[in-house]
Amino acid sequence: MRMVLQARDLWEVVSGEEVKPEAEKAAQAWEKKARKALAAIALALSAAEKEHIIDCTAPKAAWDILEKLYEGKGRNRKFMLLQELFRMSMEGGRMDFYLRAVREKMSELSTVGLKLEDDIKLAIILNGLPERYGTWLSAWRTRRRLTSMSLRRGF
Repeated sequence: MRMVLQARDLWEVVSGEEVKPEAEKAAQAWEKKARKALAAIALALSAAEKEHIIDCTAPKAAWDILEKLYEGKGRNRKFMLLQELFRMSMEGGRMDFYLRAVREKMSELSTVGLKLEDDIKLAIILNGLPERYGTWLSAWRTRRRLTSMSLRRGF
């Protein structure tokens, strides 16, 4: 995000390096730049993430909140990522987009030191599938049970 703001020449307003000038015309230009920066930040966030900055009127304030939220590998960060992962669903979307989003969120969790077991990953993915996959899921679970029973019996 910082790179996007830098590319759009908005980073100085966000970082606080460029403060609002006293002169009216310059102040109006700065305010326009600040609105663009705040919009760029907000548009890059998910709905859940926007909740944290909804009351911010200045891009620096929004950035500071997000920086605290995302810094480090603390419990709050892990909890937030898990919440986002558990809320993911494929409703109305494409399978490839859904799977990519889930993998990215799992990768973020891994980065902060939380590795999920394969069975948990699979359960999360299956849980996010829409109702229209119900028949397929039932057949898949039945086949999986039969396969594991056969393996235990030595067939």
